[in-house]
Amino acid sequence: MSQAAHKQKKTKSKSLVKSDIQPQNAKEHTSSFIMSWSCKHEQKKRKIRIQHTGETSVKYVGLQLWNASFLLCDHLLSNPSIVENKVILELGCGLGFNAIILAKCLSIKHIFATDNVASVLTQCKKNIELNKLNDKKNNKISARWLDWSRGNELLSKLTEKQFCVGNDHHWTKKDNQIVSLNDQKIDIIIGSEVIYDHKTSDILFDFICDIFRKYPDIIILLSNEKRLIFNEMTLVDEFYGYEQFIKNIQTCGNITLLDPTKSKSQTVKKIELVKIDWTNIPQTSQYERHKYLELIMLKLV
Repeated sequence: MSQAAHKQKKTKSKSLVKSDIQPQNAKEHTSSFIMSWSCKHEQKKRKIRIQHTGETSVKYVGLQLWNASFLLCDHLLSNPSIVENKVILELGCGLGFNAIILAKCLSIKHIFATDNVASVLTQCKKNIELNKLNDKKNNKISARWLDWSRGNELLSKLTEKQFCVGNDHHWTKKDNQIVSLNDQKIDIIIGSEVIYDHKTSDILFDFICDIFRKYPDIIILLSNEKRLIFNEMTLVDEFYGYEQFIKNIQTCGNITLLDPTKSKSQTVKKIELVKIDWTNIPQTSQYERHKYLELIMLKLV
């Protein structure tokens, strides 16, 4: 993809962290396809069926498939130990593509596929059913509503056996049992195409800091496609939102961990950002890889 193809007008950028759940159906076309995914560690292929939308408004980009999702799955399929027998939280799950790949191809314990748009979560559930992952034997995915601005509050309720109610996408007692049986913790967070603008990147950064305070051993894997945008205020091109997120991580300073014993001693750590070289990661499906794709890992040191 050319550099010009990545340029967008800043005025068209909008925050995706909204609770509005009404879809905009104009100019949307939904189709379905069968995808063949090679799981080398299992020495066989899996067919993945995803019902998706070709074009959407910015708010509903979760109804599309993105190259960054394919790259993240390639990395995890090539390094299955990262997620095997782990409880996973996915941010911005969209169609459920990543969660479905992990549930069908790897031996995960459970994955909470989260988004903050109800219509997107509804489509995610349809894809889970389409791939026969909603029965008792293969029930390793839960599609759940999560607003990053309230993420720490919701995850605290998950471990405290207090739950939000209101629609089919809220957290349940079964979710609490899954976390309880996993030593009251989430092991790993994944996300693809979750950074769109400055506001979203700042909210995501705050959420990640809160998560690290609660789960200091957690690993966070994020894949994103950097999009070059002309900033009409500064009159320069920039990777809108993404550069801001990276800067926040690199300059955030110390993270003071939550102490469940409420003792006076405090543990202070820093966030380490590792950019993963994906050039040698086997490509398990047909999609376009280009220099604007990035894969990063975050952890406390």
